[in-house]
Amino acid sequence: MGETERRLRELETLKTIAETLNRSVELSRALGETLPLAVSLLGLRSAWIFLYDPATDRLQLAADAGLPVALARDGRRRLCAGDCNCHYFFRTGGLEEPVNIVQCSRLQSAPEEEREGLEYHASVPLRVEGRALGILNVAAPGRHLFSKEDLALLLAVGYQLGAAVERARLVERQRRQERELAAWQERNRLARELHDSVTQLLFSLQLTLEAAATLAATDASRVGGKLARARELAGLALAEMRALIRELRPEAASRDLAEALRAHARMLGRLHDLPVEVRWEWPPSRPLPPHVETSLLRIAQEALSNVIRHARASRARVRVAPHREGLLLEVRDDGAGLRPAPGGASGAGGYGLRFMRERAEEMGGRLEVVSPRGGGTRVRVYVPLAPRVREG
Repeated sequence: MGETERRLRELETLKTIAETLNRSVELSRALGETLPLAVSLLGLRSAWIFLYDPATDRLQLAADAGLPVALARDGRRRLCAGDCNCHYFFRTGGLEEPVNIVQCSRLQSAPEEEREGLEYHASVPLRVEGRALGILNVAAPGRHLFSKEDLALLLAVGYQLGAAVERARLVERQRRQERELAAWQERNRLARELHDSVTQLLFSLQLTLEAAATLAATDASRVGGKLARARELAGLALAEMRALIRELRPEAASRDLAEALRAHARMLGRLHDLPVEVRWEWPPSRPLPPHVETSLLRIAQEALSNVIRHARASRARVRVAPHREGLLLEVRDDGAGLRPAPGGASGAGGYGLRFMRERAEEMGGRLEVVSPRGGGTRVRVYVPLAPRVREG
C-alpha cells in the first residue's frame, strides 16, 4: 500500500469513527457502536476500554468488541476482576503514549484454547486536555508488534474516544443539574402553592376562631355562625392540601379564571364581610394559557389576602383587562395603604409579595404595587401575551 493510499485510508477510518461517535451522546451506546467498527476498520480482532471512575478510584470496563472466550466467559469475569499490567501503567503515568507490547496477565491465566491466539495487546491512553480518562486495549491473533504508523492511528482514535467520553460526561452532568433544578423548582412550586392557598385559608381560619373566642365572652349567640365558617375554611384547606398531594392543578383547572375569581370573591365576602367586585374585561375570543390563569389567580388571591390582613378596607376590586399587547390584572382596595417598613422597604415586601413578583416574572411580566396618598393600594400585574392573529 502506497503512502498516499495509506494516509487516505487512515483519514477515512478516523472520519467514520468520528461520525459514529457523534450519533449519540449516551456514553455506553456511543462506545458500543464505535468499538466494533474500529476493530473492523483497523484490521484487529479484539478491543476493550477501561474508564477511570474517580468515585471509586478504579478502572471500570466500559465497552468491548470481539473478545476471545477467555475474556468473554462468565460475564467477562476476568476483565472485571482486579488490576492488571495496563492498569499499573495507567496509575503510574506510563501511558502518556501508546504502549506497544503488553503481556496480558488476564489472558495468561486462561486456558490456551480459550485465548484464541491472543497473548499480547497494545494499550492506548484516552486523554482530554492532559487528563487521563481511561485505556483502549487492542489485539490481533499472532500479532505482537504494531508499527509506528499503526500506533499513531490508534492514538488518534484514542483522542477521538477520549473527547467522546468527556462530551458524554458533560452532557450527563448537565442533565443531572437540570434534574436537580427541576426538583428545586418543584419544591419551590409546592411551597408557593402551600402559601398561596392553604396558608391563606388557615390564616382565615385563625381569624375566624379568634373572633369566635371574643364573641364567646360578649355575644354567645353568634359563636355558632363563626364556628360554621371555621368548619368551612378547614374543609377548603383540606381539599387544597389533597389537591397538592395528588399533583393536581388548583381550582382553575375545573373552571376558567373569571369564574375562579368570582368564586373567591364570594368566599371572601361570606367569610370576612369584604365586598369584592370582579370586573372581567378580557375578550372571550382570546383564551388564556392554563399556566397564566393559574398564576394570575394565585396573585389575586395573595393580594386580596393582604387586603384582609393589613388594609382595614371596606371593599376591594379585581380587574382583568387588555393592556397594549398583553394583559393587566389589578387588585385595588380603599384601605389604609402601605406603610414603609424599617429601612425604607415597602410594607408589603414580605413572603407574599416575593411570591407574587416571582409568579409575574415567570410569565415574563412585572408586578407593580402603588399606594396613593389618599389611601388604598393598587397591585398591578402586566403580562405580555402573543398578539392575536387576525382571521382573514
